[in-house]
Amino acid sequence: MKIFQKILGMMLPIALISLFMGSWLTYSLSRQALDLMAERWLGTRLNEAVTMVTQHKEFLRLYGITNIRAGTTKAQFDAALELKSIQIGDHGYIYLLDETGTVVSHPDLEQVGNNISHYEWVKPMLQKVSGSISYEWLGDTHLGMFAFFKPWGWIIVATDPFDEIYGTMNHAKKYILALAVFGSMGISLLAIILVRRLVIPLQLLVQGTQRVGKGDLDVSIPIKSRDEIGHLSRAFNVMSHNLKQSLGALKQSEFRLQRLNSRLISAQEDERKRLSVELHDEVGQSLAVLKLKVIFLEEGLETGDAKAKKECEDMTVYIDQVIENVRRLSRDLVPSSIEDLGLAASLMWLADTIKKFYIIEADINLASMDDHLSLENQILIYRIFQEAISNTVKHSSATKIIMNGHHREKQLIFSIQDNGKGFDMEQIDSNKVENKGLGLPTMQERARMLGADFTIKSRMDSGTLLQFSVPIVMKESNG
Repeated sequence: MKIFQKILGMMLPIALISLFMGSWLTYSLSRQALDLMAERWLGTRLNEAVTMVTQHKEFLRLYGITNIRAGTTKAQFDAALELKSIQIGDHGYIYLLDETGTVVSHPDLEQVGNNISHYEWVKPMLQKVSGSISYEWLGDTHLGMFAFFKPWGWIIVATDPFDEIYGTMNHAKKYILALAVFGSMGISLLAIILVRRLVIPLQLLVQGTQRVGKGDLDVSIPIKSRDEIGHLSRAFNVMSHNLKQSLGALKQSEFRLQRLNSRLISAQEDERKRLSVELHDEVGQSLAVLKLKVIFLEEGLETGDAKAKKECEDMTVYIDQVIENVRRLSRDLVPSSIEDLGLAASLMWLADTIKKFYIIEADINLASMDDHLSLENQILIYRIFQEAISNTVKHSSATKIIMNGHHREKQLIFSIQDNGKGFDMEQIDSNKVENKGLGLPTMQERARMLGADFTIKSRMDSGTLLQFSVPIVMKESNG
């Protein structure tokens, strides 16, 4: 899940719950306030009704006609009639019950004389106390305030339908609900905008980090705030700039090192040529002269001096061996056969040399390739084979070497494989000092000069496979 969704998922529920709770609390408090106002309003009307009835009762007492039934009936009739004048909204009214629950007075004359004591909501009124009650009667829900008038045994009830009391509130309820819905939408939209403004710099940082991870250091994050994200963006830009400078310096150092390696290899080739010439011209000629002198010495000996003659013959044979070794060293230093016969013939000669001087079986499979390689590249390839075979002979204890060279699309693929003891690649990759004698850096540098992909695979007791692929570049015609 993305951070935008996480932050939005945390903020939205809190905002929406707060909005709905606020709306519900507003509605509840308004309802409670309206309940209190309605009770006080009905209570005021009820007190007004009780006062009217009391006045009619006092009238009988003042004139001493309390015990005259006709007078009492007339006073009760007048009181009931006067109670109808009390205005309770548009639909509220006062009605009277006697102690048995019979309707004494009611705006709906059809209700007068009906006994309603069987209703549950009437029973609290028959307890001859004062109070309030919510009830359903005549198809409406009412809020009522009642009081017991003991002298006449009346229960005076002031009532008003809920529709009138809470009509405004019920109407406002729709607006409160609409406010909650549209408010939720507004808060959600605002939260999305705010979170997006917060997340966009983070997304830019993530994208910048990904670009840096892919090697693109020309990346700069725009700084649009002075908060922690702005500081982080600034630090990222500094890091990217420093990495770019460090990488540039590293590439320059690598380029200088490669140039130095190339010059060292070129100098090595020049030194090999010089040594080869000295071995051939100086040491070779000296050995040839020495051989002639030994032959002349042998011819000058007396016929009977057989032992001395035998020593001269042995010395001549030994000198021939030394001359052959010098010639082989000279050819190893400078493979002149490449100039005369080409790379394939030189590699075949190298395989024959392995068979001749070492107890190792050497197989070679080469396609025609000399026309695709310059002389310099042929020498570089020969040196890689020479170094790899030298490593095999010195370190691997192998009994067999397989050398291959073939075409694949626009590349020449070369490989040298042995069945020796192999080595641990991790130790080689760690570039330990004791592993530098394997000549791998030199082979890798020659492969780089060829523009080749160089790989080496080896495991303990599983032999070694060295591969490199050289892009084919057609030689220019001399004609």
